[in-house]
Amino acid sequence: MAVKPVITIRVLGEFEILRGETVQSFPQSRKTRALLAYLILTGRRHRRERLCDLFWDLPDDPRASLRWSLSRLRSLVDEPGCERIIADRDFVSFDPQGALVDLLEVRKDLAGGSANTFTTDHLMALATQFRGDLLEGLTI
Repeated sequence: MAVKPVITIRVLGEFEILRGETVQSFPQSRKTRALLAYLILTGRRHRRERLCDLFWDLPDDPRASLRWSLSRLRSLVDEPGCERIIADRDFVSFDPQGALVDLLEVRKDLAGGSANTFTTDHLMALATQFRGDLLEGLTI
């Protein structure tokens, strides 16, 4: 029997995070939500300076804003013994270990074969993952 992931992240449609069946509340900051989406979708580490340039204006303290956002995101996506927000002095990334991310699952499934080998039922099941536009409603 397959182990059900502790956390599910949906980006195909409205941005949602679920623990089990319970939808989690995002931090109020739209920039914090956008930061998480960016880290998830790019799938690589980013320099802190670059993230500050992308998400925060200079009159604010961008590095402090980034630290604040990362602390809020950790409480949202990290689990005991499973850090998903990985940050050091220079870089920040998201590690999807133990999480189900709808877009990553669709990509992985499609990479496993050619369109000719998928049944109609399989393709219909994949299509149900698409609940709307990518990150529908997320603006900064």
